[in-house]
Amino acid sequence: MRSTSVYIAVTSDQYELPIAIADTGPELAALLGISPDAVWQREHQTRVGINRNPGKYRGYKIIRVDLEDDKDEQRQDTQDIRFGLRSRHRSRR
Repeated sequence: MRSTSVYIAVTSDQYELPIAIADTGPELAALLGISPDAVWQREHQTRVGINRNPGKYRGYKIIRVDLEDDKDEQRQDTQDIRFGLRSRHRSRR
């Protein structure tokens, strides 16, 4: 399965409304006017929970969302079914 990541800057309040969305960290950095290193650092702080309230002073926090390709999942499910049927068929003989 292939997975891709999307980087999202969201508000730091309880609603977490999206501010900017980009396919890569450097693209998000360009949208926000910060360095790419700052994107990685802020995403890491949010994910690991280093700060109790990430984005408190800046007004936003950065999250990374991992997306999976549906086609790959469907292929894997089909292969599992095929192998399952084959193994059952062989055991009956």
